[in-house]
Amino acid sequence: YQAVHKTLKQMVDEGVLVFEGKTYHINDAWIEKLKKFAEIVSQHTKLEKSVPKIINECTELYEFSNLHEMETFYLNERALFFKNADSYPVNERYICVHAPHQYFVLMSPQVEYEYMDLLIRTHTEHYSLVKGNTVVDRWIQKFYHSKKNNPYHIKLGVNCSNINEMVIFPDKLIELYYSDKFWNFYNRLYSSVKKFEDINITKIMDELYALKNEPIKVMVHKDPTLVKL
Repeated sequence: YQAVHKTLKQMVDEGVLVFEGKTYHINDAWIEKLKKFAEIVSQHTKLEKSVPKIINECTELYEFSNLHEMETFYLNERALFFKNADSYPVNERYICVHAPHQYFVLMSPQVEYEYMDLLIRTHTEHYSLVKGNTVVDRWIQKFYHSKKNNPYHIKLGVNCSNINEMVIFPDKLIELYYSDKFWNFYNRLYSSVKKFEDINITKIMDELYALKNEPIKVMVHKDPTLVKL
């Protein structure tokens, strides 16, 4: 009962519900906001708008106009790895990440649960080095360490990148360069949260999609010697 009451109160605070005459109703204003959000997403679901520029035979450069396009690209790369996982020796099945913060789980926790299942199923190890060590970073670390025998390992407070994210697969290295506004947003958000329950997901989504025209550049390196380094 307490958990339900707390959740309902949070939904009222976030504008999802309204409380009138001892009854909860869906907030019409929130429905409109959700429609606008869905329209924004639907406008940016076609990855083919982003054409790779070949710098040399081992390096490709992409530019995405919004976070959704980039995430679609990244998830496709991740799916491709799992599709071909059996072609790699077990001791070479790994994914490594360096990043200022991890954020994807805030938007898509179910996708990340499924990702952890795939890691277990394919005997793949995941390692993340994260510069942040805030309340939110620690909650995300706890989320990824929640499954028993889960091969997902995160180290926080590491002196690594301030400005870009790097993902290493057995056959490629991907560098993701966001605008300063993107990381400034997450730095402000993570440092301001004192309790994870205080996070307002609706507000985060609004602010992120206000950055929809901020370009994200992605370099994909397929030189095996560079990947091994």
